[in-house]
Amino acid sequence: MNDEQIKFLLGAARPGGRDTADPAFAGAFRRVADDPKLRAWFEREQAFNVAVCEKIRTVTPPSGLREAILAGGRLSARPPWWRRPATLAMAAGLALLLTFASVALRLTRPATAADLPEFALKFAGRGYIGLQEHGTDVEKLKAWLASRNAPLPAKIPTELVQLHGLGCRTVEFQGKDISVICFEEGHEFHLFVARRADFPALLASAEPRFRARGAWASASWSDESNHYVLVSDAGEKAVRRFL
Repeated sequence: MNDEQIKFLLGAARPGGRDTADPAFAGAFRRVADDPKLRAWFEREQAFNVAVCEKIRTVTPPSGLREAILAGGRLSARPPWWRRPATLAMAAGLALLLTFASVALRLTRPATAADLPEFALKFAGRGYIGLQEHGTDVEKLKAWLASRNAPLPAKIPTELVQLHGLGCRTVEFQGKDISVICFEEGHEFHLFVARRADFPALLASAEPRFRARGAWASASWSDESNHYVLVSDAGEKAVRRFL
């Protein structure tokens, strides 16, 4: 399979890794694991699909749609329900709502104070970070990020730097690249870095703010240049000790 065929096939893969064991996707997933560009594309595709699904859940179908469908099934002498002007109008309205939700999600929704920690928790919680650069030397990882014009941390917490480094990558958030630097000590710790200038709507706070979701926990804070989110499945107590 070439790249386009792989993208076409994995475009049907459900978010959350529910199709990783399906033999129909096995070859495509192997290619994604070996190809950094395909892997980055697939991660963006999956993140977008998750976000769109969540947005669709907030859309209310037009009133009367269910009744119109049922009435069409009962009256066989009338034209099929899907050809009736009222039903077509309601379906068109629903399609317009879904299209608007998708476009608004990607292009118009401003970042809020809750967005970056929520994004970081979901991204790390999938269990597949997909590092683009591997290594234990944090300065070399920062140099790799700098070569891609990615945001660089002004200062990484001292105790965090002392952990075993794993690697780094960039990932897209709200249309901008942010950096992810990963460490390990029994559990993995992922530091997300975003430029404040790229996200003026995000609340900047030097005081860490904590959040927990099951075993996962995050701490978010800001300095003069960047917003930071530290995420780990080691729990909130483990995250707190680095700040």
